[in-house]
Amino acid sequence: MSKWILDILKLFSKNSFILNKRTNTITIGLQSLSGSARFKQIKKMEHLQSNPFYEKYAKKLKDMLEFSKDEFNSRLASLLEEKKLEMKDSSKEKEFEKIPQNSQDTLNSLLNIDCIEEKSAKDIAFIWKKYFENKDSVYAIIPAEEYRELSVKTKEFPLFVYPLPRGEGYEFFVQLWNSEVCHFTPLSSYQIHKENAPVCLSLKHYTELAADKDIVLMVGTPDMNILSVQESQLLALQVKLYYGIHSALKFNHVRVFNNSPSTFDYRALITEFENYKRDVKSKQESS
Repeated sequence: MSKWILDILKLFSKNSFILNKRTNTITIGLQSLSGSARFKQIKKMEHLQSNPFYEKYAKKLKDMLEFSKDEFNSRLASLLEEKKLEMKDSSKEKEFEKIPQNSQDTLNSLLNIDCIEEKSAKDIAFIWKKYFENKDSVYAIIPAEEYRELSVKTKEFPLFVYPLPRGEGYEFFVQLWNSEVCHFTPLSSYQIHKENAPVCLSLKHYTELAADKDIVLMVGTPDMNILSVQESQLLALQVKLYYGIHSALKFNHVRVFNNSPSTFDYRALITEFENYKRDVKSKQESS
């Protein structure tokens, strides 16, 4: 195979799988990149397209970089089966533990716990919100009871995927829980690197105040080359929707994903997301 074709495959292998609703296909695209990173990739592609052999191999390349939904389901099922086998291997479990933690390992590294000891949960929540509301971060104040249920579920099923709107379709991100930290990485990166895939968002949950104040504080800072703050908020929201105290039937998707990956239909997650958007829009219009 010509070197320039290999260059194209190398270029696209670093990007993400996009479900295009209009063409009914999964495509490897540049939507996971932003700013200068995306510009560099686009310039590389323009250079490759200027090659005199590009037209000759264009269709072949398209076929290699685009595949059907059914094939995507099949590939995802195979990936999950591999993951289940790897997690049974103790050496792989050690790799799983190597995923980087948020640099602030304790709440005291962010807040002086002695100074807030006498404050109410409401006051602490206000301080937390004010501290992060103007930063490029995702943050939340979670009732301790809700977090306890979420923690039980994530310990049982730490792995899941979520769709994010990108362009004309959706890009999928893999969730991996490790102790009190929820990590995210693009599905395409996870397929290549597995547990060692570079993390684009880590949501750290601080449980130090759960017993006395009945709250758990959460914060995470996204890799802005891959995720915006708004997109990160959508991922955090979906964690709550599928694992939270009111997840109800949505948690069945998590069970199927982990226990029976060959029957898992990722399109159901897209339907759930679009239903959620419709419900939010309806409530806004009626208020």
